[in-house]
Amino acid sequence: MLYLDSSALAKKYIREKGSEAIQQKITAQTGAEAIPFTSILTYAEILSVFARRAKEGTLTAREFTRARREFETDWAVGLAPLALDSSVLLLVRDILLRFSLKGSDAIHLASALWLRDAARIGTSGRAPKLIFATSDVRLGNAAVDRNLEVFNPELV
Repeated sequence: MLYLDSSALAKKYIREKGSEAIQQKITAQTGAEAIPFTSILTYAEILSVFARRAKEGTLTAREFTRARREFETDWAVGLAPLALDSSVLLLVRDILLRFSLKGSDAIHLASALWLRDAARIGTSGRAPKLIFATSDVRLGNAAVDRNLEVFNPELV
């Protein structure tokens, strides 16, 4: 199983350091039978990245349109967004007490932890391995501390 935070997923649509690595990881980890997971929060975060970069001029109008179209298609059929419900929010509280993270990063980590634990319950303790993809070093360190395997596409 692959969980993508927004910093990792954005690299799929915008050419930058780590773009090739994240595309290869998505292909290798998901294949035809599975799709990557992310938080429902990712929708707003990714669209915000596109809009900000277009306004700053680091994305052309054509690149902006292509990135947005590809993301919207993936959101509809190529990603499995996880809800931000009370079980995830309980994990957020504990994460923020333990780590110095932004609220959105805590939501991503809590969502991945919830996914890992739910998969264990659903498979009688033998859940498939979960890889947490992020380009944020601080978030990655917190994920390692919580026993997640971390993939940072910028360090490949």
